[in-house]
Amino acid sequence: MVNPKESAWFAEVNRTTGLVTPLKERRLYKEDWLGLKALDEQGKLDFRTVPGGHMQLAEETLENVFKEYFGPVEVELPPDNALLKQTGM
Repeated sequence: MVNPKESAWFAEVNRTTGLVTPLKERRLYKEDWLGLKALDEQGKLDFRTVPGGHMQLAEETLENVFKEYFGPVEVELPPDNALLKQTGM
């Protein structure tokens, strides 16, 4: 688990006072160092909360996010499945 959760969302936590500076109040955002402000202005910055510990993402969660943002993926294998033979699968 990331504590506080806002730190996983680019917020800054003062270790002395415990005060959290939200993303939009940081120079990182205001000066657009990483492109987060540009993404936000386009409505493309999305923060979500999912169950589990830090980076403990369920396969179903990952599949849903990938489908939403990247669309369904279809893979075409060679007729004789040569790709699988090459990788030893």
